[in-house]
Amino acid sequence: MSLFDKPSSHRRRMVVVDPSIDDYAGWADKTRDGSLRVTLATSGADALALLPSHCDVDWIVSSELPDMTGLELLHMLHAIEPDLPVQLVTNQYDMDQELEAYRLGAKVCRVKRNEPPSKDEL
Repeated sequence: MSLFDKPSSHRRRMVVVDPSIDDYAGWADKTRDGSLRVTLATSGADALALLPSHCDVDWIVSSELPDMTGLELLHMLHAIEPDLPVQLVTNQYDMDQELEAYRLGAKVCRVKRNEPPSKDEL
C-alpha cells in the first residue's frame, strides 16, 4: 500500500442501484481520492445478486428501475436483510412514495442529487 492509498477501513463503501448512472458523475472526485468505493447495479435483479457480498454497506436505490420499482426492491432487500441501510432516491418528490419507503424500512427518502450523501444521512 502506498502512502496515498486509504486503508479499506477508512473508505466508505456504497451500492448504487440506478439505471441512470450518468446521474452520479458528480461523485467522481470522491471515488478518485479513495474516500468512497461505489458498486453499481442497473436493475433490481442485479442488486439482489450483489446483496450476499454487500450486506454491510450503505445502499442507494432509485425509485425507477427497469425490472421493478425501487419500493419493490426495498421490500425484497429488507425481507432478506432487515437492517440493511437503504436510501430511496427519486427524480421528483412524491409524499405517498416517501411514506411507503419509510414503512418498508428506508432510512432516507430524497430527491436525487449529484453528490454522495453525507455519512449522517444514512
